[in-house]
Amino acid sequence: MMSKIFMIVEKDNNVTKYIPTVRKNTFLSLFDIKSKIDNREAVLGWELFKDEDQDEKAESLIKSKNQTNM
Repeated sequence: MMSKIFMIVEKDNNVTKYIPTVRKNTFLSLFDIKSKIDNREAVLGWELFKDEDQDEKAESLIKSKNQTNM
């Protein structure tokens, strides 16, 4: 059984602050990122424990998201 995790960015007053982080880790266009945020769709998804580098990247994204909210 595979475990998957998806990142959904909660829309707030300043959506643009999330765009650089999402663009750095995906190949999504600016339009696609904004659209996914507006529609509460996952902007990023990956399979856990398949690739250590990918898991570290996920951990880093989650930490950077938490620091943005502080």
